[in-house]
Amino acid sequence: MSNDASFRSQVKGLLLNTLGSSVLEAGHTAAQLIAKIASIEIPRKEWPELIASLLGNMIQQDKPASLKQATLEALGYVCEEISHNDLVQDEVNSVLTAVVQGHLEDLISPTHIFFMSFFGSMFRQLFVCQT
Repeated sequence: MSNDASFRSQVKGLLLNTLGSSVLEAGHTAAQLIAKIASIEIPRKEWPELIASLLGNMIQQDKPASLKQATLEALGYVCEEISHNDLVQDEVNSVLTAVVQGHLEDLISPTHIFFMSFFGSMFRQLFVCQT
């Protein structure tokens, strides 16, 4: 069983690293895979550090734009995949704050990619706010 846990941990780490890829498709795909894994593991409390890790990508000023964009996608997809009951209220608040702040930074010098990412992730965040 420990080999399985070690393998899963390695895969999750590689996916988190792939969010920062300069190849946008790789970051996008990693965001989707992270959300699918999170949909299984977060309700089981098997990936408790995920939200903090994603939020860390958003608050550090020196992180590349490609990482922040893919992280915003991942946050949106994760919130789409899991129930709001799977997160504590502080995590929900932190996710929403990070999404808004991340997109406000991008809107200072908007590009089509960030602008579309903003509305896509904000739409997904609405599901979290319904309760």
